[in-house]
Amino acid sequence: MLRQLNIVAHHFPTKTKNTIRTHIYNYLNTLIKESKRYPKKELRSQVVEDALVQLEDVLFTASLKNPQAGHLAMGFLNRAMEHRELKIQNGSHHLPMGLRLFILFATSCMIFSAFFVAYDSLFSSYVFTLIIGLLSYGIYLLIDDLDHPYQPGNWHLTLHAYKELAAEIKKKIF
Repeated sequence: MLRQLNIVAHHFPTKTKNTIRTHIYNYLNTLIKESKRYPKKELRSQVVEDALVQLEDVLFTASLKNPQAGHLAMGFLNRAMEHRELKIQNGSHHLPMGLRLFILFATSCMIFSAFFVAYDSLFSSYVFTLIIGLLSYGIYLLIDDLDHPYQPGNWHLTLHAYKELAAEIKKKIF
């Protein structure tokens, strides 16, 4: 949404366009810095909130001068704010400890019980146990990784797109 807001900014006069892009850049830069300081994404940062309010104020003022482009820009900002709220909310909800322990217990039981399946050959028994163990452990890793989307892992959500957009805007205005 912020990329689209950056694109829509060209519908405003040059001074307003640069002001909008500067505030988008400031918001992205603040968000990136705060994410490094506070890696838990479920926590709100007042500095990021203030940068977002400043961006919203600039867009509101610009929308009074150019209502058509302002309406479109405010729509993009509104959607960006909704996505931000969802990201904060999703980062704050985790599996209950009881469910996590149950998944660990079920995974351990599945792996351990695979040793008691009788086969004619020892090799078949090892292959079966290995397949069951890898499958159970893989399911647990997937659940654990999706439960913590902002911590490093296979499904890790990064700030890479924000950094790219900030660099793109920086080239245009500075």
